[in-house]
Amino acid sequence: MTPFDALAVPFNSIDSYGTYFSARTDLALDLYPGGGALLYHHGLDPVVGLAPIGSWRVVDTTSAGVRIAGVISDGPHHDAIRTLMSERALGCSAGSAEHSMRIDARTGEIVTYPVFEISLSPSASNPDAVITAMRSADGRVTFLVSEIAVRVAPTPTVRIVASEPPRIRITETPRARVMPMEQARLLRIRTGLTDEYGR
Repeated sequence: MTPFDALAVPFNSIDSYGTYFSARTDLALDLYPGGGALLYHHGLDPVVGLAPIGSWRVVDTTSAGVRIAGVISDGPHHDAIRTLMSERALGCSAGSAEHSMRIDARTGEIVTYPVFEISLSPSASNPDAVITAMRSADGRVTFLVSEIAVRVAPTPTVRIVASEPPRIRITETPRARVMPMEQARLLRIRTGLTDEYGR
């Protein structure tokens, strides 16, 4: 298992949809007082699907946003997801249901957004929703990322490929986005996880 910390819901940071969360956003976090399911890429990955990869719980809410503590559970995809996390190739993304969301069309402020799940995603819509620390099973911090250290790089598309053991395939889309520091460089220095990534 791999514990981690993250800024899962950043406040006042415009995402790729032109919307943003604020301290006023009703996230309905009391729906899951003990935390909730952690998914990979909102269940859209064809191999991992909707199977939970772990869990999360709210640590606190600050002026920066909602901070969580999560854990990637042991399972068939643990090592592949842990590798992506260690290379800063994943961000956080809160998931809701479209019929439950309310957005101020004039300002783009998200008014209501019940958080039904949180995903680790290779293409999170908000580049400020970052994993801030990854921990070993005994709690030692194995990396710590500044929440404001970012750089512009192509958006990676990451798929877990069905194989034994699971492999990762990485390609890059032409759309630029802001990514956690060193992510682009680390994506290019893959070590033994896969031989299938494109340029």
